[in-house]
Amino acid sequence: MSTQCEQKSARAPRSSACQLGRVVALVVTALFSVATSGGSERRSDSQSPSQFRLAQQKLRLVAVPAGEFLMGSDDGSSDEEPVTRVTISRPFWIGATEVTVDQYRMVMEVAGSDGRLDHAVADVTWHDAMEFCRRLNQRARQAGWLPEGYEFSLPTEAQWEYSCRAGTKGDFAGNLSDLGWYSGNAGMQRQPGRVAQKLSNAWGLFDMHGNRWEWCRDWYGSYSGVPVSDPTGPAAGSFRVGRGGSSSHLPSRCRSAARNFDSPEYQSGDLGFRIVLTTDSATGLSK
Repeated sequence: MSTQCEQKSARAPRSSACQLGRVVALVVTALFSVATSGGSERRSDSQSPSQFRLAQQKLRLVAVPAGEFLMGSDDGSSDEEPVTRVTISRPFWIGATEVTVDQYRMVMEVAGSDGRLDHAVADVTWHDAMEFCRRLNQRARQAGWLPEGYEFSLPTEAQWEYSCRAGTKGDFAGNLSDLGWYSGNAGMQRQPGRVAQKLSNAWGLFDMHGNRWEWCRDWYGSYSGVPVSDPTGPAAGSFRVGRGGSSSHLPSRCRSAARNFDSPEYQSGDLGFRIVLTTDSATGLSK
């Protein structure tokens, strides 16, 4: 499927990008090194790296530039309308994959061994996902590696869709069968739930379409249709947003704009999450 670029301001100011790159280099490398009492592997570039990989956990955070995009769709469900122009005013980092079983157990100090450590974690509530982020933040702050104003969190719904689209404006960020596991090809999946078995999108993110639904930080609500910068959703609500679809869903549920919502206490075998590292003002962390 051919795609067209909708993004504006493809790159953030170099100073902002480099600052965030230094934060990731210090925080993530040191944090996971201490957490596992092992070493880590770091890329040392003069500029902000576009991707960070930790040797043991294989946790990769990918740099996402600031820019603009059209959020929602005129061709989907009614809750995807009206299409709204959104500005992402600050660069941020997002997990290249969903959080895996191995990463989740390490951070949450959960024992177990079932041979699926490189699979996306599932059966987690929204509260579980936020607790994972809280523990990451706590360890980093206690060690003195997380600068004031930076947080690990769930992505906002806008950050998630912006990252999923990766500069495209169609239903998918490429050919769905190449990018994700969904109902049409899940029968060929030798290890259901395993991350990064399909191609990444243009920004290096895997499984944004299908595999697992992913919790977002926002309360579920309506779009305004009015241009907005860094939206964080309603101030309160009853349901939290899920995005991305899963390997058991039809293509229509795996589109870039497709939305789902569940109680924060809900958990399912096809629902997981990925994390972001960003400034607290960009994720609405006071909510």
